[in-house]
Amino acid sequence: MEREPIMAQSQKTENKIVIIGAPKCGQNSLLKYYKSIGKDVTRIEEIFKEDGVARYEKEFADRKPVLILRDNIDRIWSNYNFFGYKDSMTLKEYLKYDKPHNVIGEGNPVKQGRYQYWINKWKDHDLEIVYLEDLQKLEGFPHENSTKLNTPMTDKDRVMIKEAVTQ
Repeated sequence: MEREPIMAQSQKTENKIVIIGAPKCGQNSLLKYYKSIGKDVTRIEEIFKEDGVARYEKEFADRKPVLILRDNIDRIWSNYNFFGYKDSMTLKEYLKYDKPHNVIGEGNPVKQGRYQYWINKWKDHDLEIVYLEDLQKLEGFPHENSTKLNTPMTDKDRVMIKEAVTQ
């Protein structure tokens, strides 16, 4: 997916925004950032739900939808650690985990990372996509929830996740 420069994206953003959510991709940081520059912003966890667009159309159609994404391998590792899956299953088991999540919808981390599938559901709604790695380069961009991730990813972990997402 080709990226526009982040500043060009920011200039196009309307004042009323809804962050539609991809967990562990920087939603809280983006929310705090938008508020700091005077945007009227809210967030919902709808990107990984089959009916997420319907909720947006019903409750938030007057707002511009913004999706924040992150390197998929880093997102999976962060989910595994932050939400406590590491305490109840191995990384290999987590990559195969396939139970729906009661808040975000799709529970499998590999299926969540098939970004284009989820983005296509929003094709009629002028979805703006921003990337955590680009936003982190902006002066003053907040970094929320960083202290909860305390287990570094090993090279072996990175390879295992990469193999799972490229199958």
